Amino acid sequence: MGPGAEPRRRPAGSPGKLNGRQPTSGKARQHRKCGLRFHDTDALVGRWDERQHLTALKDKRKAYFVGSAGDEPIGFVIIRGWAAADHVTLLHRIAVAIPGQGYGRLLVKAVVDAVFRETEAFRIWLGVFPENVRGQRAYEAAGFVSEGIARGIAYFNGTHRDQVIMSILRTDW
Repeated sequence: MGPGAEPRRRPAGSPGKLNGRQPTSGKARQHRKCGLRFHDTDALVGRWDERQHLTALKDKRKAYFVGSAGDEPIGFVIIRGWAAADHVTLLHRIAVAIPGQGYGRLLVKAVVDAVFRETEAFRIWLGVFPENVRGQRAYEAAGFVSEGIARGIAYFNGTHRDQVIMSILRTDW
């Protein structure tokens, strides 16, 4: 899926575009506009500062995707393991400007499509905090299956936290 490509399905009033892979630091300005989130999501997914995003943008193992409604960014997805030799990709971060509008589901589906179309990935996986039920539903709608709990896998706000591990395989796509 290249820049400006249309996602396959869009909820009513949804964004019309998912901008393609953004692997260079020159795209940081575009990304920062997507960092808008309401305070209630910070407890569920955290918030990176600009330095963390710039570091990730320089990492060739990561790819950024930005979803937009017209000219307005509505969210972003960061994946790790783009075209990895082991054919396993991690959906590392996702954030949407307005939760509850279907944008997260749209972004996840479009990125899953891009990974499976443009790479030889066999597996895409992610970790989500157990209390992030909205996120789990969005991932399930995109075809992800819960595999269980990874205990203490995430170090978040000074505490080791459990995560629900979810994945989608190419054969399930």
